[in-house]
Amino acid sequence: MENEEDPEDYPECAEFPYVIPGDESTTASPAGLPAPGSPKSRSFHTACAACSLQGPRESNQDRACALRLILPGETEIAFAAVADGMGGHEGGERAARLALRGVLEEAVCQAVQDADGIQGFRPEQALCSGLRRGQRYLAHVTARCPDFEGMGATLTAAIALGRELHVASLGDTRLHLWSGGELLQLTRDDSVVQRLLDEDLLEPNEAESHPLANVVTRALCVDEDLTLCEVIRCGLLPGDVVIISSDGFWKYAADWLPEVLDELDGRDVNEDRLMQAAQALARRALEQGSDDNVSIALLRCGDSTVKPLPRRVTVETTQQEEAS
Repeated sequence: MENEEDPEDYPECAEFPYVIPGDESTTASPAGLPAPGSPKSRSFHTACAACSLQGPRESNQDRACALRLILPGETEIAFAAVADGMGGHEGGERAARLALRGVLEEAVCQAVQDADGIQGFRPEQALCSGLRRGQRYLAHVTARCPDFEGMGATLTAAIALGRELHVASLGDTRLHLWSGGELLQLTRDDSVVQRLLDEDLLEPNEAESHPLANVVTRALCVDEDLTLCEVIRCGLLPGDVVIISSDGFWKYAADWLPEVLDELDGRDVNEDRLMQAAQALARRALEQGSDDNVSIALLRCGDSTVKPLPRRVTVETTQQEEAS
């Protein structure tokens, strides 16, 4: 039986040892990538920052966060996530906050609680379990306050461990990777428009102006089925920049984002500079006409003392069974 969790409290990590029984990845780790926690993955340094601006809206229903941990043995883990709430003024704000809390708390707790150190940490499991925790938070609040029924959030969360990036996403928040002068979109929108594109029923140049452009098919909400959780896994190279953003940002940034990111490439960027960059990017999206909340989280990979590995991008599906 699961513990009763009150999302309005701030308990210690020791009270949240959630690891879902039977949580096993259905695919093996791809060849050519170091296993999480291996010596090869530890000599990689990251900087992270996050920014969320209200913009012209009456309230900010977005949330963004970024956190870097240095564990014993000089192992670094970086977390970054962006959530875009749904469910009205107060419901959307609360949903985004609870969604990020669930993912971040689960990731941190799993990273620090293992007696064997980071060797036992599985980012894909932490992300999927974090989504479940966020869902439990939403269910708890909805049960106590029926006015919040139907609230939820789109969410993209990432964990960088050494030279690997692990990503989970629901809805239309996006993760892009800036690498070698190229901007790659690693996530796929869970939306009606994306489904129409997949079925070749819509031209790409029609997507933005489509009347259903803002309708998502998945989100972190009470009724969402999270039994199967897809996690994207990608190798990282020195100088790579990870960009997670809400639709209030990415819809207005395609034309100028590569030019701005190019200025970060090849420079020694600390977290203060990265925060300045995140704030400047968010403000520019508003200047370019965004009429929404604008949120962005950045991770920048620093120098590595080991030879870079070939780029591989895979999708792993993790099945989570309900605890009996």
